[in-house]
Amino acid sequence: MRFQNDDPSFWRSSGAATFLVAALVGAFFLYTENGAHLFGILPFLLIVASPLMHEVMHHGRYRRRGRQGRYPSDDDL
Repeated sequence: MRFQNDDPSFWRSSGAATFLVAALVGAFFLYTENGAHLFGILPFLLIVASPLMHEVMHHGRYRRRGRQGRYPSDDDL
């Protein structure tokens, strides 16, 4: 038996529209008033993002090495 959910999701409510408009207005003013500061931090964000991207793109593959001393192939996963 399936239960029907009569509650609308948050993203279809008027609160979500209000939140999105407020976020867009805030982002606009953050960009216009502090654009130099935002662009000045981008090189540091790239440095921080590099190890995170490396970890995510490898999906922790090198931690799953077995006792055989070899890396698992895609068939082993």
